[in-house]
Amino acid sequence: MLRQLAVDRALQRAATRALGIRVAPAYTAVYMYDPPRSHVPPHLDSEPFAIVVHLVLEHEHPGGRGSALVVHRPRRDVRIALAPGQAVVLAGRGAVHQWEPLGRDERRMLVAIGFKRS
Repeated sequence: MLRQLAVDRALQRAATRALGIRVAPAYTAVYMYDPPRSHVPPHLDSEPFAIVVHLVLEHEHPGGRGSALVVHRPRRDVRIALAPGQAVVLAGRGAVHQWEPLGRDERRMLVAIGFKRS
């Protein structure tokens, strides 16, 4: 399934429309599992995730609002809460971003699909 996502034309077209630049497959897609209390600090993505689509598969957050993706912008941070089935595309090499710390009973599983400028 990951191999198919890594080269999916519909996903490539959606990422191109969302960013306003033409993208091409980087031939990489990975599952990512975040266990309770994990934290992904601010970072820039490396190749092959210069452009990345994050697709949330599961997100359990009993009794809370849940961890979100935070994109650090020059004038203000943008918090993007994603529910299962939702996705976001961002220029991973060009946008400092992080996932907020997960709560004590919170877990998240997602897929990251890499793209590059074409």
